[in-house]
Amino acid sequence: LLLCLALGIVGFIFYSVSNESYPLNGQVSFPASVKKDDTFDFVITVTNPTTEPIFIKHFTLQKYIGLPSLLGGARVISVAPEMESEPISEKELQYPYFQEIKSGETLTVIFHMQAENTGTYFIDVGAFARHPSLADPAFITAFWFGPAQIEITP
Repeated sequence: LLLCLALGIVGFIFYSVSNESYPLNGQVSFPASVKKDDTFDFVITVTNPTTEPIFIKHFTLQKYIGLPSLLGGARVISVAPEMESEPISEKELQYPYFQEIKSGETLTVIFHMQAENTGTYFIDVGAFARHPSLADPAFITAFWFGPAQIEITP
């Protein structure tokens, strides 16, 4: 009985640490509908409510499995703050940030986009950060939103 209890405690501690995540608060804003050839902004705002700085590795735009990707209906014109895109796979991009967000600080990332094809499109967005208790390079999902749905009309 004591052995089972000890193994249960060790398992709980291991599971808790391995699934630890940042309590990074976030919001996403985007238009529900845009016209083909129009520009629009897809905005991610994240806030660090912790008492420690959080090191953000990158932001991602990822297709929602089984649904048409927003990156198939629109293209990213620019990003503020300026970041270069890196393809993850077809219709998925990541944007390296490699900076800290201090305690209480808010960061807004704006994807300036142009609608190119009509249809209904979906996208998942996320921010990945350094894990607080694992050796580098250990990163976790610090914020996730999706799927976002945008209709591009004629």
